[in-house]
Amino acid sequence: MATKRPDIGNYNWVEIVSKRPAATEKFFHAVFGWKFEKDAAMKGYTFYTTTAEPNGGLRTPMMKGEPAGTMPYIGVTSIDKTIVKIKASGGKILVPKTEIPPGWFAVFRAPGGVVQAVIEGR
Repeated sequence: MATKRPDIGNYNWVEIVSKRPAATEKFFHAVFGWKFEKDAAMKGYTFYTTTAEPNGGLRTPMMKGEPAGTMPYIGVTSIDKTIVKIKASGGKILVPKTEIPPGWFAVFRAPGGVVQAVIEGR
């Protein structure tokens, strides 16, 4: 994922979730000129770069029933403290704190059904 420390409180990374990643990659390259690079260490994951940040990744659904779409990642200083706040504020953790070099992420559902993620870097 991103190699720099996340920008706290802002979107830092946007994943595209696709049931047909090759077709999605071809489309975004043809329309917007985005560059895609497969990651050998993260099987089935492709990084993309745009002309400005945030950049992101392309993957197939990881959660049962997850629809195609986008998954924005919000930078936080502490995944653990943020998970507590999410739960206390009526949110639900869908993917628990998970390590990804160089940090951690978690996926949550906010009241109203909005699904997003948080990311903490080192």
